[in-house]
Amino acid sequence: MILKFSVFIGVATSVVGSWVLAHGHALDVACNARVNKYGAAAIGFGCTKAISTLLMGVALTTGGLIILAIILYVIYKNARSTMWSDKSFTVAGQPNHSIDSYSR
Repeated sequence: MILKFSVFIGVATSVVGSWVLAHGHALDVACNARVNKYGAAAIGFGCTKAISTLLMGVALTTGGLIILAIILYVIYKNARSTMWSDKSFTVAGQPNHSIDSYSR
C-alpha cells in the first residue's frame, strides 16, 4: 500500500513538474523576446517569474524522478532479499540442511 502510494506521489510530482516546465517555457519565450537597444534582456517582474517557474518545474520533475528511482531501488532490493530467503542455509547442529535447496 505504501509502495503504491509512493509510486503515485512520484509520478504525480513528475507530471506536475513537466506541466510547470511546459507552462513556464511559454513565459520564458515571451521574456526573451524583450531586448532593449543595447542587446541586453529586460529583467523585470515577468522575467523573474518566468525564471522561478522554470526552476520550480525542474525541481518538481527532478524530485519526482528521484522518488521513482528510490522506489525502483527498494523494489529491486526486496526482490533480491526474497530470492535469498527462499534458499535454506545450514544451521549449526543441523547438517542435513543444504545451503542451496535447489541443488538437490
